[in-house]
Amino acid sequence: MVAIPLAVCALLFAMTVTNRPRRAALGGQTDERARLRGDLVNDIRTANQYCGVFVALLGVLATIAVSARDSFAPVLNTTYLWPFGVALVAAALATVFVPGGYGRGSFPVLQVLWFRSVLAEQVTVVFTVYGIWRALGAVVVA
Repeated sequence: MVAIPLAVCALLFAMTVTNRPRRAALGGQTDERARLRGDLVNDIRTANQYCGVFVALLGVLATIAVSARDSFAPVLNTTYLWPFGVALVAAALATVFVPGGYGRGSFPVLQVLWFRSVLAEQVTVVFTVYGIWRALGAVVVA
C-alpha cells in the first residue's frame, strides 16, 4: 500500500522538475526578471503557508486522537502513524527560514528554495491524506 503515495510523490517530483523556473524564462527586460523573482517568492510563501497549515492540522488530529484514545486505539501505533511523521518532517523542512537574497543575483537561491518548498508541500499533502485514509479505514472497520 505504501507504493501509492510513493508513486504519487514520484509523479509530482517529475512534474516539478520539468516545470521548474528557468533562467531562460527571465526574458531580457529588467522588469520581466523582477516579476519572475517576485512570482518565485510568492510561490515559496504559499507553499510554506500550506505546510504551516498542515502542521496545525496534524496537531489537531493528534489532540483528537489523544483525547479519544478508546476510539482511535486501532490506529495508535507505528503501522498507521508513520505517514503523519513523514508529513510532519516534510512540513517542518519547508517552514525553516532561509534568506533568498535580493536583486539580480538572488535567482539561483530562489530557485532552490522554490524547489524545496514545492516538494515539501507535495510530500506533506500526499502523506497526510494517505495517513488519514488508512487511519479512517482502520477505525471504521474496527
